[in-house]
Amino acid sequence: MIGIGLNVNMPRESFPEELRPIAASLLEASRQPIDRNRLIAQLLLELEQSLDELRSYGPARLRRAYMTRCITLGRRVRVLLGGEQELIGTAEAISADGALQVRPLPPSPASQSPPLIDVRAADVIHLRE
Repeated sequence: MIGIGLNVNMPRESFPEELRPIAASLLEASRQPIDRNRLIAQLLLELEQSLDELRSYGPARLRRAYMTRCITLGRRVRVLLGGEQELIGTAEAISADGALQVRPLPPSPASQSPPLIDVRAADVIHLRE
């Protein structure tokens, strides 16, 4: 299952106040309105090419390519798991099955590093260092 969310032509003022520090829009990045029809056509073309590569070469190549581009890896994150559960730690890797692997913060600086936790469905928020 693939879920994609894009803020396309939203000015910063359109975001709720609490999201403004962390949300972005392609309009902001490009400084000009985006043609949504062209955007979705290109997105679907790229997705089809990725699926063809997946069928031809298996998941390892796509996983490596994703990991080199993923800005979440190496960052401190807050993971909202639902039911008011959350996890704070460092996003370290992507597992072979596509889970984000997060190493929780140790309970104390002298504690041993906790094992990685696989996150498959959650909201992941980058924290400022």
